[in-house]
Amino acid sequence: MKTQLLKKLFFAATFSLVTGATLQAQTIFSSNFTDGEGYTDGLAVNSLTEWAGDANYTANANDQIINGANWRRLLLLNPISGTSDGKFITASFSYEVGGANFVAPTNTLAISFFGFKSNNNTTDYHDREGIVLDIDSADNTVLTLKSQSDNDGGNGNGSNGSSNIGTPISTTTTAAFGSPYQLVIELAIGADNTSSTMSLSVDGAAPVTVTGIDPELYAAATTGSGIYFWTWTYAASQRGITEQRLNSLTVAVSDDSSLSTKNINAFDFAIYPNPVNEELSISTDETIESVQVLDLVGKTVISTSAVNGSVNVSGLKSGIYVVKVNSSKGSATSKFVKN
Repeated sequence: MKTQLLKKLFFAATFSLVTGATLQAQTIFSSNFTDGEGYTDGLAVNSLTEWAGDANYTANANDQIINGANWRRLLLLNPISGTSDGKFITASFSYEVGGANFVAPTNTLAISFFGFKSNNNTTDYHDREGIVLDIDSADNTVLTLKSQSDNDGGNGNGSNGSSNIGTPISTTTTAAFGSPYQLVIELAIGADNTSSTMSLSVDGAAPVTVTGIDPELYAAATTGSGIYFWTWTYAASQRGITEQRLNSLTVAVSDDSSLSTKNINAFDFAIYPNPVNEELSISTDETIESVQVLDLVGKTVISTSAVNGSVNVSGLKSGIYVVKVNSSKGSATSKFVKN
């Protein structure tokens, strides 16, 4: 569709500007799940040619793919193949959950899996590499994200991260209903599966990385018929979650790491003046829901939902800070200097 093509061209142009190179990225898929792209309210997403999986995943009037059922799978049918040493496979998506109260887990089943698998068979959950999301067992205000890989020797559903290859990676963020998280999963293809890596970034934070990926997944991505992005809902309802929502998704292959060459932003925005003395103005087409300002060690020094085009930073000490702007489509960050 025309909208889809424009998004692909914009992604390629943006990547080229960032890396200072000619086209180095191949967009496998990019969508905000709008009506114009075919995601009409109530549509079963598996009826579209790009998707396979359970009919529980539907489009809604808010430009989201939603699912409220446990143990359901959705797979993007666009294969990622012919990659080689030095290539990067990236899935960037905005995700949120709905419900009333989080429930601390009493089992290891988790909320959901997001990542890649070595074939397009939605009933075969082996040979995968990605992340699982869950609520922290000791604190139900914390969302945990852990790596998870699996080969034919096991189902990989344990809570300890990658079960067969590499050292588990883990990160946490504040758990919140209706608050979008911008997640980036990146596979860096090496000379073999043991030298390849998987990295995860949440809301533009510094990525965490595990070395070693599933061998069958590596083979499918390099010399086989391709790997596929997919998601698998686990026991979300047991965590107090009534609905999971996917706001946007971009899957791409490139010569450069997106996690190290650009901000992982869900939307465009501008700030001025920079450097700033008092009022930091924020310009964007999105409706701003909240803004946080963080210092360079990650501590939140300002947090406000009362944003009317600017944030007062006059109380900050001189230095470099990161402003994080949140909207219904996710989060976007940028650095600024306080005089």
